[in-house]
Amino acid sequence: MRDNARAISARYETRVGSPLDFQPKRVSAPNCFRARCAALKQVVAHVKHTVLSGIESSLPH
Repeated sequence: MRDNARAISARYETRVGSPLDFQPKRVSAPNCFRARCAALKQVVAHVKHTVLSGIESSLPH
């Protein structure tokens, strides 16, 4: 049972620092989800802006 808990918590582990001196930092599942959600929102906003700019520039004035 403990091995399962370790495996699950290891999924949310991120490495912080330089590759030669990395320190594992545990992140809870909600924080991990929140960070991924925020990153996805940034990507969507960028794509939306790029697409809309392209459409507006192709319209006749």
